[in-house]
Amino acid sequence: MERLMIFIDGSNLYKEVKKTFGNNYGLRMDKFLEILTRDPAYRVIQTYYYNVRLIQSYDPQSYAKQRRFLSGLIRIPSFEFRPGRLVKRPINYKCPKCKIEVKPPICAKCGIPLPTETLTEKGVDVFLATDMVSKAFDNLYDTAILVSRDGDFVPVVKEVRRLHKKVINADVPRLDGKPSLLSQICDQFVPLTKEFLKEALILSG
Repeated sequence: MERLMIFIDGSNLYKEVKKTFGNNYGLRMDKFLEILTRDPAYRVIQTYYYNVRLIQSYDPQSYAKQRRFLSGLIRIPSFEFRPGRLVKRPINYKCPKCKIEVKPPICAKCGIPLPTETLTEKGVDVFLATDMVSKAFDNLYDTAILVSRDGDFVPVVKEVRRLHKKVINADVPRLDGKPSLLSQICDQFVPLTKEFLKEALILSG
């Protein structure tokens, strides 16, 4: 029986589910993992979930939804949430009315108020990449399931495979039907179709 570890790019998975199936859909993580690990050839060692905690003052509704979601994760066996962080960045902004690049807080041409900063995710990709490579190097798993579409993980997968570990990519199929770069360099691809996910998909409101 092969030792299995699962590495989930949480933000990427969330966005692809919403984009492909509709904004009213979400995932029950416990059911998702149950579906993903039904193959009796594998023994799940650990699942790592990578995301950032939202900031309440920026979006109270999304913050409350995420808190409910995260509170359910602690009941999943052999599951660890690995949080990155959100960093505020100043931005230049294209005025939606004038269609010109302007500096916040107001458009100098039409006077409408504009946002002065944006939030950028930091640390998530680094945590995932570090965990995936270091645990392969320490021989803590035989097979990894990487749930993501992010092409930045291509060098990570190549290194893990160089360490003689199998990597399975699980991702929502692209709308254009073309394989992602990440899926092409993994040993196997598991398409997260609506049919495959039917037991895990929920209407999130």
